[in-house]
Amino acid sequence: RGMYVAGWPLPSLQSMMNGIESGDLVMIAGSPSSGKTSFVVQTLLYNASKGRPTLIFSMDRGRSKLARRFLAKLTGISLAKIKEIEPHLADKTQVGTELQMLRQAVHEIEHRPIFIDDRRSHTAADIVAISKSVKEKSGGLALIAVDFLQMIALAGRNRPQDLSEAVQMLRALAGDLDCAVIGLSQLNRQHVYRQDKRPQLSDLSGSGGLEQTSD
Repeated sequence: RGMYVAGWPLPSLQSMMNGIESGDLVMIAGSPSSGKTSFVVQTLLYNASKGRPTLIFSMDRGRSKLARRFLAKLTGISLAKIKEIEPHLADKTQVGTELQMLRQAVHEIEHRPIFIDDRRSHTAADIVAISKSVKEKSGGLALIAVDFLQMIALAGRNRPQDLSEAVQMLRALAGDLDCAVIGLSQLNRQHVYRQDKRPQLSDLSGSGGLEQTSD
C-alpha cells in the first residue's frame, strides 16, 4: 500500500478510512442528483486548503457551473443565489454581505491548488496525458477526480469492456503519479426494483470492471 496523500472532509469518514492512499482508485457512486459532485467538490476544497494539488475532470458540468458549487461549499450561499449575484461580483460599487463573502471565496479558490478541466469529451488516454502535464507544471498532484466515469469517450463497440479498460488505466495512473484518483459513477436502476434498495457494488453502471478495479 502507498502513503496517505489526501484526506476526507468528513471527520467520521476520515476516522473510518484513515485518508486516501497513493495508488488508490476510489469510487463514489449514486443515482443522478444524489450529491456526488457536491461531495467531491467538498473533498477537493478540503485537500487544496491543506496545500495538496487537486485536479478535476468535469465532463458533466461546465467550468461556471462547477465554480458555483465551489463557491456554495465555501460560503453556504445557495446555488440559485450565487447565480443571481454573479453579474455584480466585478462591480466594486456593489456592496453587501453575500457579495463580500463570494468575493472572498473567489479569492480563496484562485489561490488554492485546484485545477479544472471542463472539456466534455475525454478518452482515458487524454485524462492520463493531461494529469501528467498538470503534475509536471504544478510540481505535484495529490488527488484527481473524474466526474463522471460513464462519460469517458470510448473508441470500441464493446462498452462494458472498453469502460473496464479505461478504469484500469485510471488505476495505473494513480500508481504512476503517486496520487489518488476518485471516480464518480452512476448507479444502474436495478436497486430500485429490489426489496432492499440499498446499493450494492454490482449496481455500478456500465461495467463489472468498475467494482473489480476500484479500492
